[in-house]
Amino acid sequence: MRPDVDLSIKGVGQVVADLIEALGVRQVTLVGNDTGGAIAQIVAVRHAERIGRLVLTSCEAFDNFPPPIFRMLAPAARVGVLSVILVPLRSRAPRRLPSGYGRLTHEPLPHHLIDDWIAAYFSDSGIRRDTRAFVASLGERNLLCDIAEELAGFTKPALVAWAADDRLFPVSHAERLALALPDARVVLIERSRTWVMRDQPQRTAELIRDFIRGTE
Repeated sequence: MRPDVDLSIKGVGQVVADLIEALGVRQVTLVGNDTGGAIAQIVAVRHAERIGRLVLTSCEAFDNFPPPIFRMLAPAARVGVLSVILVPLRSRAPRRLPSGYGRLTHEPLPHHLIDDWIAAYFSDSGIRRDTRAFVASLGERNLLCDIAEELAGFTKPALVAWAADDRLFPVSHAERLALALPDARVVLIERSRTWVMRDQPQRTAELIRDFIRGTE
């Protein structure tokens, strides 16, 4: 990204809205997962005119921002030591630890995917700069609580499709989000953890497809 772009989580919400505008489309179905779900909530309350439907899969919400096991990342990014924390992920053994990718999926992620992600980070100073800027903005504890109160103003259809076995984002938060949204329903995705698109790709796709077909 350009060095002057606001890459805080609020700024990335604006980037998403700007992208929708640049594409010349309106009333999109916006889908968010994990921290992307936090961004999707921000877009829904601040740029509701561009969103036709909202899909939140397992994601950060309320005061679970970020989940406790990852809360050291934001201060590490602020003081410039994020790379030190990420170095161990270059090796394969730590990747299934809870502090790595271990709680995100039932099945281990393919190493070639993680290799690509980690290589991109360490090979490009611009990517490292952007990552630090974004991660440093996480942890504003009241942000998503405030956003949740504003979700009452998003009156368009919403689907909350949550991993039944999630280790990071409690199912109770799915129910609270559905209560906060005026036109929402909750569906649990069985045999899945946070990254539902990895554990249950077909079921996730079917839910989103049926939601789009079944709503105006």
